[in-house]
Amino acid sequence: MVSLGLLAGCTSVAQHSHSATPDVASPVAKPTTGGERPVRPKSPAASVPVPTLARGVSALATVGSVPVVTVHLIGPAGPGQGDISVAVFNPARTQLVLHAGSLQPLPGGSWSNGPQVSPQERTVLLAAFNGGFKIADARGGWVSEGRTVAPLVPGAASVVIYADGGTDIGSWGVEVPAAHRQVVSVRQNLQLLIDGGVSQHVVTTSESGLEQIWGIAYEGAPLISRSALGITASGALVWAAGTDVTVGALADALLAQGVQRALELDINAPLVRGFLYAEPATLTTSSPLDNGMLALVAGQTQPAAGQSPTGADAVPQCTYLTTCSRDFFTVLIRNSGDGRIHEMRPSSGS
Repeated sequence: MVSLGLLAGCTSVAQHSHSATPDVASPVAKPTTGGERPVRPKSPAASVPVPTLARGVSALATVGSVPVVTVHLIGPAGPGQGDISVAVFNPARTQLVLHAGSLQPLPGGSWSNGPQVSPQERTVLLAAFNGGFKIADARGGWVSEGRTVAPLVPGAASVVIYADGGTDIGSWGVEVPAAHRQVVSVRQNLQLLIDGGVSQHVVTTSESGLEQIWGIAYEGAPLISRSALGITASGALVWAAGTDVTVGALADALLAQGVQRALELDINAPLVRGFLYAEPATLTTSSPLDNGMLALVAGQTQPAAGQSPTGADAVPQCTYLTTCSRDFFTVLIRNSGDGRIHEMRPSSGS
């Protein structure tokens, strides 16, 4: 059984797994950020907040006595900014899975890991969170289950999931993929936010320069919801997200956890979202739950009643247990440190 308790000032997840730097024969130049500026998205219809972690309260999930994830809030980095939620996953006891949404990366299609969590996954489901930009805006590819929806781009920031259940993050053709490991999924998004333990965000007063690199904000808002995923030297995945945050603050939150490489995921509320699940967990918490789930992003919102998630700019009303229009990641609990609990299919892009 998994026991999920919320404790003030809990310790970080024990990082048991080691992730060696892949040995790639020749470096590949990172992609340029040129091209026409995308059309600015309009702010979605009215949305409503959902219960989330309170400031000063941390979440701890364990399998037996072994931590599998810790979640805590980092206070605002500056005036007007919001808290940032940081989740650190134990790589020896968790496994990442990439899911296709009903509209992204492409409409329709039949997927083993499709737009909602399967009954098989629900028995070991620990967490889920949003994927990256729409494929048209991601400046990268999308490959999974032996299918290439969008070609992989050399140098693009990549989340790479291997058939052995492990995950790595890096620039495609540089740090990833690792030699002699079968690739089952690759999700690319922009360029690395953190590389070699150093933030790649350059402070700029140019709104157009910021948005060309890190994405277009709803209606040009100076502070928006952002999310990112990183990896430490020991292989622990670290997800960070917040409402009303800057790119620099998000990178700093990951660096504080020892992240060596990271990429930005989706931006703008309510696209930025994540959950911890009560089942198969046993939950003991003073924080409010929403139908047995703990929303992870401070200020996380849901579209208001009657808002229909249709079309290319659809926003999710889902909790990943129902059909979701955008791609997303789930985090599953492994039975053991080296065992796999979810079928992984080698990718044609490996």
